[in-house]
Amino acid sequence: MFSSSIWSTKRKVNETPHSQSKRGRLILFNRNRAEPTTSNEEQRKPIQDGMQQESQAPGSVAEYLRLLIQNGISFNIRPKTPTIGRSEVVSTGEKVRADAIAVETKKLEQFALKEAEEKALLDRIKAEMANKENEPKPVQIGEEMDVDEDQEAELIAARKAAIDSQEAATVKQILSGRSSNDIVIDKFNIDITVSKISCLKPGTWLNDEVVNFYMCMLQERDQKLCEASNGQRMPSHYFNSFFISKLLENRQYTYSNVKRWSKKFDVFAMDKIFMPVNLNNSHWVMAVVFVQKKEIHYYDSMSGNGEFYMKSILRWLGDEANDKKIGSVNPSEWTLTDEDPVPQQRNGYDCGVFSILCADYISDNLPLRYSQEEMPDNRVKIGAAIKRGKLTY
Repeated sequence: MFSSSIWSTKRKVNETPHSQSKRGRLILFNRNRAEPTTSNEEQRKPIQDGMQQESQAPGSVAEYLRLLIQNGISFNIRPKTPTIGRSEVVSTGEKVRADAIAVETKKLEQFALKEAEEKALLDRIKAEMANKENEPKPVQIGEEMDVDEDQEAELIAARKAAIDSQEAATVKQILSGRSSNDIVIDKFNIDITVSKISCLKPGTWLNDEVVNFYMCMLQERDQKLCEASNGQRMPSHYFNSFFISKLLENRQYTYSNVKRWSKKFDVFAMDKIFMPVNLNNSHWVMAVVFVQKKEIHYYDSMSGNGEFYMKSILRWLGDEANDKKIGSVNPSEWTLTDEDPVPQQRNGYDCGVFSILCADYISDNLPLRYSQEEMPDNRVKIGAAIKRGKLTY
């Protein structure tokens, strides 16, 4: 690219070292000087001629620079660009900025959606874990259940289903109104007045009339189911709360007090016998005799010890057998337990509701799947069932 004649330094063989050094320096700066002894004008002319000649020579540095400048390319000159109006620049800038904002917004939305989905999943997992911890294990009575899984799920769903809104509103209006002796329903030889049903208000301990009326509804339902089953369902009996109170009056076992309570049915032909237990007007539990399996279970929503009551019931079974002359009861053949997994109450007043639900679920051999959180709704459901006078499932 660069001419060798510009940069080469010629040295003569006969020159002295000093003159060689001096001439070399002069030629380095002036490139085309022939002799260092010539005048300035004579020295300048060959240089100018050389540069002009050199600049026109193809491939020279000057020619290269000239071509660069001619094409608008240099260290200080840039190629011309098309002229753009200010409005076009603004609109283009706004579009670019809007596109960038849209992209970032979409990213944020996707991130927020993913974060929300992860949080929802985490909350659902936590809720399921909490429910699993609080949910009692299904009660397995005997070696097998009498209902299949589909029927079991259907029966539980029927008990948990919400009642009619108008029916619920009527019950809530009764419970929130003033106490009175106005009759809500008269059935099963039990008068349920406004004052008596008002025990279903939240935070109130259930009275005997409400518990016993519900036991009568369970008895009525059981009879209808047995009739409709063509002998496939064995009947059960549902005592009221006064049976145990009479049998163990003043905590003294007295069979004669209840001797006539079973004159209309055969105790040993029953599938189950339900006995609500009122403990000193301060707590409700449910005792159930599984007659055919020779088992007595004591269900306490506060995990109390039921040994006294279960032994008393077993003694009553022996006296029944002797009195009705149908053989004898061998106590060693019977199993007594108060260690079933029972849903536990977390207050001092919902025991009656827990006991009613316990009898209700076991009447259909269902696992005890209810909890403290359901008690307010169950109070209204019990009130609605009592007001209509029957169970609808």
